[in-house]
Order: sequence, then C-alpha cells, then structure tokens
Amino acid sequence: MTKEQIQRYTLRITQANRSQIIVILYDMILDDVTEASECYDDYDSFKKACNHITRCTADLMEALDFSYEVSFHLMQIYQFINRQVSTAVLKKEPAVLKYVASAVTKLKEAFEEVSKQDSSG
Repeated sequence: MTKEQIQRYTLRITQANRSQIIVILYDMILDDVTEASECYDDYDSFKKACNHITRCTADLMEALDFSYEVSFHLMQIYQFINRQVSTAVLKKEPAVLKYVASAVTKLKEAFEEVSKQDSSG
C-alpha cells in the first residue's frame, strides 16, 4: 500500500461511522488483491499484500457481533477469504484471489447500503 493510499484511508477512517469502517476494510482488501496480482513476480511483495488481506479480515472478524445471526454467516465468509489467501500464498497462485475479490465486492455493496442508514458515530 502506498503512502497516498494510507493517507486516504486514514482520512476516511477518521470521518467514518461504524458501518463505513467495514466498507473501508473491504476497500483495503480489494486494493491489496489488486496489488498482490500486480506484484506477483516479486514474491515478498505478493506475500506482504496477502498478509495485509489477512489482517483486514481479522479486523472484520473481531468486529462481528454474534448476537445477530448474520455474524455467523459473515464469519464463514471471512474464513473462506483467509483460506483462499493462504492457498494463494502457499501455491504461489494469484488467480485464487479472484474469489476473494468477488466475495468482498458483494459484501462491500451490501455494507455501502447499510452505511447510508447508519447514524452511529
């Protein structure tokens, strides 16, 4: 992730409500998938981008509220994402990350709608 991206995300986070933070994490994952795919020839950079995806997913898991049934389903999706990222790193196959991008894009679209109705600080 570039310094510009970090600054952009930092600004967005400081102005976001709770559900917008989730959308930002999804955006970060999508940026990392793109970065990993572009830098596949440099395995260290590829692995670094994949590790960041895993850290973002860990933050998403930590944010789940299991008093809502949907959290259990989201946990399964996040675990799927982590398995795909691990597979990509272990097999050195960036193509596996397309499944991550697909899942995260769908989740992001849903949470963007939720964030429009979220009045939390």
